[in-house]
Amino acid sequence: MLLRGALIGALLSWVAARATTAAGQLFLPVPLLGYFRAEAGLLLVALACTAAALLPWRRLLPATCVGLAGPMALFAVGLDPPRFRVGGDKPVQVLNGSTAYFVSVAGALSPAECAALVRAVWDVRPSWTHASHAGALAYFHFPWSANFDKGDDPAEAPLWSFSYGLRFLMGHESHHATHPQGAERRAAVAREAKRLFPLFAPLRRALAAHFNTTADRVIFGGDDGGWERLGAPSVQVYLPNMLWHTVHNRRTDAVRGDR
Repeated sequence: MLLRGALIGALLSWVAARATTAAGQLFLPVPLLGYFRAEAGLLLVALACTAAALLPWRRLLPATCVGLAGPMALFAVGLDPPRFRVGGDKPVQVLNGSTAYFVSVAGALSPAECAALVRAVWDVRPSWTHASHAGALAYFHFPWSANFDKGDDPAEAPLWSFSYGLRFLMGHESHHATHPQGAERRAAVAREAKRLFPLFAPLRRALAAHFNTTADRVIFGGDDGGWERLGAPSVQVYLPNMLWHTVHNRRTDAVRGDR
């Protein structure tokens, strides 16, 4: 009984040490699976604790090795390496005004520049927006996403839903991002994004080289001079989750198949 209690205590300590807040909500790591919104994570952790308390030792020990040792090693090295793409309302603004389109620029950020941007974005995770369509899974964007952000009324959310979780614990959701009552927060997020603009200087230079022009002619949404109304460059954030990668949003394409 003492050993089972120690095992459950180790599990709970690991979950508590790796828990994180983002977009106004708590996300918990679950062995073997990854990060989930608090209520889903608590349910799954409770099931793991129940298994630790009730399973016969001959089944519990192999399950412990698979369910704890592997994920602990995975999370010990930190979050997955970041993947970046240009985002926002108009990722590339062609100056003749006739066309706007996505462009992929390989190697735009060096490993050091990438690490600096990751740290800066991680530090402002209260300003992230959770992608509501991801439900209890940990998928976010900063500052926002033209693809997902809507203006639904958060007051109409049910007591609990897969998209938002418990209404009284609801954080910053993309389904409600453009609702009038969120205007103050959106302005604050825009200020946070503007503060990080110096970290996008290498991307600006890379885009300039791609289009054979100068960096001062590359315009980002949020730039001064009338471009403030457009979305700033967006960073997508995925906390590790096996269900997200293998079931909910599988990718096999060359661009994002390895994320």
